[in-house]
Amino acid sequence: LLCGNFRTSILESNLWLSSGGTRSVLHYDADHNIHCLVSGRKDFIMIPNKYADQLDLADKKKSGSGFSHMNMDQVDLLHNPQVSEVPWTWATLLPGDCIFIPSKYFHQVRSYGRSVAATIMW
Repeated sequence: LLCGNFRTSILESNLWLSSGGTRSVLHYDADHNIHCLVSGRKDFIMIPNKYADQLDLADKKKSGSGFSHMNMDQVDLLHNPQVSEVPWTWATLLPGDCIFIPSKYFHQVRSYGRSVAATIMW
C-alpha cells in the first residue's frame, strides 16, 4: 500500500484498539478508507451514500463527514419508515481481512472482544 503515488495521497492513518463491546454510530467519512483487522473480530453494516436522504442525518451538509441519529440496534420504523427500503450489506472481518470503504459510504462498525485494526484514508 505504500508504493508508487499512493503514499503521497495518504491523508490519515489510524490504529484502533478495542476492549470489546463497542460500536460506532452509522456514519460516513469524507475520504476513502481501507480498514484492516490485525486481531479480533469486527462486523460492518454498509449502506451506499445515495440513500443519505433516508438515514436521519444529524447534519445535512454536502461535504466532510457526518452521522445518522438512528439507533442501529433498534431502528424505529414508525419514526423512519423510509429506512425499510434502504438496502444494506453486512461484512465480518477476521484477522488478516481488510475492507474498502469508499468516500461518503455509510457504515457502522461493531467490535466484540479485544481487537486491533489499522486504517489508511486517502
